[in-house]
Amino acid sequence: MSYRERMRFFAILVVLAGTARADVSADVTKSVAALVDGVSTGKPDLAGVELFITPGGRDPLPDHDALVDLQKLVGKGKLGNVTVVATKSGAWLYGELATKPDPIRITAVLALDGKAWKVRATHWSIATPNRPIPGCGMLSDEWYLAPSVAKALEAPVKAIFDALSGNTIANNTGAFAKLMSDDKAALAIGTAPKERFEGGAKIKSLFAKWTLLDPARDPENHDPLPARANLAGDLAWIMMPVGAPSQMCTTYRALFVLAKEPAGWRIVHQHYAERAH
Repeated sequence: MSYRERMRFFAILVVLAGTARADVSADVTKSVAALVDGVSTGKPDLAGVELFITPGGRDPLPDHDALVDLQKLVGKGKLGNVTVVATKSGAWLYGELATKPDPIRITAVLALDGKAWKVRATHWSIATPNRPIPGCGMLSDEWYLAPSVAKALEAPVKAIFDALSGNTIANNTGAFAKLMSDDKAALAIGTAPKERFEGGAKIKSLFAKWTLLDPARDPENHDPLPARANLAGDLAWIMMPVGAPSQMCTTYRALFVLAKEPAGWRIVHQHYAERAH
């Protein structure tokens, strides 16, 4: 094969790879949009969905009343402002529904099941302006999550809890930021409006200033890892409470998406929300 022929063959491969990636993004978006449409009609297909945290939701999967409430919020809202990152057999999507009075932020984690992309975990939230409460000495709205952590993910879940447990209001150890990916496609969504941060380096620098804390543990069960976590293809997702700075008087809900990198599991996407929204 001549040099010219090799270059032409390479160009074809590049075009095909780009087309395949575009198709993946479209297919992932279509799957999540189908779930949104199902919610809006009151008939969501939750087959295979292991986690569905709704705005204001406390439970891993919404009951009938929660779905009715969510249906009212969604109305005829359509998925927009979409970001999709796909790997060989996993994908995550972040998008927003243009609902009133506030948009609904959606993260979904999907796995390739045969030729179809299936939602495995999804976190829906509404941004809330930061409302520090001077003099607050304890959390007024704690959120516990009954544990269900896949064996393969016990170590990375424990690593996150351990990293947060070393933090105090006066001292950020930096251990949590070390668990984050340097990937330029990394994305962090905060609890407040317009808190969207892109790129691993920028996100890490953010957490050098933004100190999260170890969440309160269930005083009755003393669960060592009050989190939900499982694989989605070659990605992983973790849903857990995290401690906000004490003056916020609440816990945050946090969904983490992790990718297996040479250094180990690293956080590539994170989506935070106040439990009440």
